[in-house]
Amino acid sequence: MLVAAFAGPWSIRLPRGGASRAVFAVAAGLAFGACDPVLVAPTDLASLPDLTLPGYDAAACDGGGAWAGLDRMAPADVRAAIDSRHPIVINVHIPWAGDIPGTTARIAYTDLDALEAALGHDRCAEVILYCYGGGMSVDAGGKLGERGYLRVHDLLGGLKAWEQAGFPVDK
Repeated sequence: MLVAAFAGPWSIRLPRGGASRAVFAVAAGLAFGACDPVLVAPTDLASLPDLTLPGYDAAACDGGGAWAGLDRMAPADVRAAIDSRHPIVINVHIPWAGDIPGTTARIAYTDLDALEAALGHDRCAEVILYCYGGGMSVDAGGKLGERGYLRVHDLLGGLKAWEQAGFPVDK
């Protein structure tokens, strides 16, 4: 038998066998937030090869562990997030107009496949998108949300607002 223990008082027990992986993924997705840490432990060594990470999708987790829609952040909040949580920070503006120090990547707002690759296709990755004025990052963030990404932020007012708030820009 497999035992899946999650951060909290809950656990799911499933028998070994072919269907248990699918049942486990659905049960975990319905019961726990998509971004919750997961500990999976077998009750016997023979179960070890059956262990997989639970699968989540928007229907299974209903956005649990995240927020609905694009989270718009003021420049000071973005600065605090970068300093404390170290999210992935992506400049989506075209043509390039400067970077926030510590920017992870520059990817055009229209290149969703490259944005997903930069996030490692991890729908729970925390990402802050920005452009010069805010429009391109709102567009890219909305499309990432439509593709199931759960922790997408946008710099409200873009790089222009960042500069007006007195924060440095790499040019």
